[in-house]
Amino acid sequence: MAIILDILLGDPHGWPHIARSAGWLSVAYEELLTAHLRRSVLLGIIFWILVAGTMLAIYAVAYSVCSALIPLGAEILETLIIYQAIAAMDLSQHVKAIIVPLANGNLV
Repeated sequence: MAIILDILLGDPHGWPHIARSAGWLSVAYEELLTAHLRRSVLLGIIFWILVAGTMLAIYAVAYSVCSALIPLGAEILETLIIYQAIAAMDLSQHVKAIIVPLANGNLV
């Protein structure tokens, strides 16, 4: 089902997206951490744990809520997450935007 959604919809601009959410979260955590601590490998590990842990916690809550509200809620959530993760149509469009000029000798 996720592949069918990707073929039909692609990756519509302006729609909520997991990667964009992770990006916002990353910016917020980086600003918070680097305002008080010096950049280091340890800080990078803490940063990664915070971002990945928060995303996992949000997923766990969303999964639980979806499962409780709708019998197929968890499956719908998982389908939407996989749909966003594969993004094959969007990737194809970005690749074509580079391959076509390259094939015509346009390296700029």
